This record gives sequence, C-alpha cells and structure tokens, in this order.
Amino acid sequence: MTRTDRDPTDAALWRDAIREASTLENLRPHDGLIRQILLGPDTLEFTLIGGEVFTTPASADRNVIASAASKALGRKITANQAAEWEPPEQTANYWWAETLYNFGLLAPEGTVMNPTVVFTRIWREGTIAKIEAYDARRTAVAEFDLRADHPPADTVTDVLEALRV
Repeated sequence: MTRTDRDPTDAALWRDAIREASTLENLRPHDGLIRQILLGPDTLEFTLIGGEVFTTPASADRNVIASAASKALGRKITANQAAEWEPPEQTANYWWAETLYNFGLLAPEGTVMNPTVVFTRIWREGTIAKIEAYDARRTAVAEFDLRADHPPADTVTDVLEALRV
C-alpha cells in the first residue's frame, strides 16, 4: 500500500508537541485527558476523553496545547511546567503520559530504521495505548498495556515490528 499524502519526515515536525502533550497527562494520575492524537504534517488533532476535539500546530508547546484544551472543555487545563516530575502513583494514566513522551522522543528514529514509515495516530482505549503507522507495504497497530508494559519504552520499535509481520 503506497500513499503519497504524507512524508516519513513529518515525525520531526510533531515530535516535540507529543512530548509536550504528555505534560497535560502527567498531572492527572487517575483521570486521563487525551484519548487520541491524529498526527498530521502541519497540525495535530486532539480528541479528549469526553469527545471534545481541537487542533494545534504540529509545533505546539505545552501551553498552546493546554490553552486549546481549555477552550474545548470550557475550563482551565494546566500543563506541568516542571522539567522533571515524579508521579504520586504509577497508575495507567502515568504510563499513558510516559507512552506519549517516549513516542515523541523516539518517533524520528523510526524513520531511520524504516525510511518509509509514517505514524498516523496514537490513542488510548481504557488501559490500552495504541500507535498506528503505515509503510510502503502495509498498515499496522501496536498495542501497549498501560498496566503491564512498564515503562512503555519500545513504542516505536514495537510499531516497526508490527509492520514487518
């Protein structure tokens, strides 16, 4: 399956924003905020747990994302401003924040290992995180159990492995 609408180097455009989005989750040990992020080349489309949808530039920082989430929800959303943070508990939502951070950090490396890979979305269904991608041959989804896969460090490698099957 060959698609020409996206470029593998898109990951370099949104990688920091995905890591920044994790700062909205890491303040919420028990109740998540973000259900899904669609990874576009120029924008990110966020779907929140309640179904609210908003977009930000692919280069958005944590404050831009928090502001857009606040507008979508009609209430103030705060992003963690700390460079380092220690969760009060290691809950499924803590691991969701870690999954977002690790995926943002490592996604550009995936294009080095598979130059045709395009990551399309990252989302959560309860305690399962999922990442979807396609390459020149197929589409695949890798799943991560947020209760058992601690820490979810191999997010990109697992997606690339799923594409090889």
